[in-house]
Amino acid sequence: NIDELEERADGSQGGSFADRFYRTLYEVILRVHLAKLAKMDEYFGLIFRCVRADPNVKRVAAFLKRMLQMCFVNESNFTAATLLVISELLKGRKDVALEIFKFNSQLKSEDQSAAVISIHATKNKQAKTGDESSSDSEEEENFQDVDRVLEEQKTAIKAVQKDKNEKINANKYDAHKREPQYANALDSPLWELVALVNHCHPTICYWAEQLSKGQAIHYEGDPLLDF
Repeated sequence: NIDELEERADGSQGGSFADRFYRTLYEVILRVHLAKLAKMDEYFGLIFRCVRADPNVKRVAAFLKRMLQMCFVNESNFTAATLLVISELLKGRKDVALEIFKFNSQLKSEDQSAAVISIHATKNKQAKTGDESSSDSEEEENFQDVDRVLEEQKTAIKAVQKDKNEKINANKYDAHKREPQYANALDSPLWELVALVNHCHPTICYWAEQLSKGQAIHYEGDPLLDF
């Protein structure tokens, strides 16, 4: 229950009470598959109240990802209840929804930028090819200059790619991070929803697809009993 969770959090070391509380709650989620069905109502109620009240968007995103990950080791009723809770959380936390689903627009803009860069690179390559063919008839030294320029460009591209990879690794999502706010959950899309779209239960497939599109789920029953 909440009192027991607070006692465990109070005994933890480091950070404020809120940090310790959410860190402990984050760990508890991993053991949810061992809980009895009778306790599931209390679990989802606790998760909903605590995550909704958390002002730390990075930490909330980490909670959402871990909740979805636990769907793969639980029954369909747990998965359905998780999707409903996440839907309700995103309804009341527009700031979290914006941070989570802005990843799709970022990917689109990156694809467009990559296409523009590719077009310019092709044009530059064609221009260089034309220059090389014209210099063919003039002086052999130009061949050496072109080779040197191309080698310098390759070196520069490798350096840029290396820096890019280092930044990606530095911001990579870490599902095993003990402190949820430092798990870099906002730097990773909700790939778990993509997997749940292929769930064996058709309703869960539909709900996961709705959530992945940023749409709310409407259901008035009790998923823990109905599924």
